[in-house]
Amino acid sequence: MEDLRKIECLVDLIVGGVDKRWTLKGLYDLDRGEILVGEEFWNFVANDEIYDELLDVFQEAGNELREEIDRKFVQFRTRSDQNE
Repeated sequence: MEDLRKIECLVDLIVGGVDKRWTLKGLYDLDRGEILVGEEFWNFVANDEIYDELLDVFQEAGNELREEIDRKFVQFRTRSDQNE
């Protein structure tokens, strides 16, 4: 019996705003979808058009947790300043 399951091997990279075509030029075939970044990646993982909804969820959580997030960043800055 032939096994027809399709297996995908994925690697998640933080690109940090760098243009994926420049960063990965010559390493992978971007036209064939060997690399998925941002919207393409999350829609693939969810097997649905979910990226915009995901951004909305992160925005809402960020708004609700703004004060706590700000306090944490102050703690990190304080620790970093003490280590210099």
